Amino acid sequence: MRCNNDFVGILALSRIRLVGNFYFNAINYDAKAFH
Repeated sequence: MRCNNDFVGILALSRIRLVGNFYFNAINYDAKAFH
């Protein structure tokens, strides 16, 4: 049970990180486009 819970946590973290990276890149791209 604990192992499964850790796995789900890791999946959630990687998903959050992916989404965060996507938004960060989009913001960076906008900044470069407008300056």
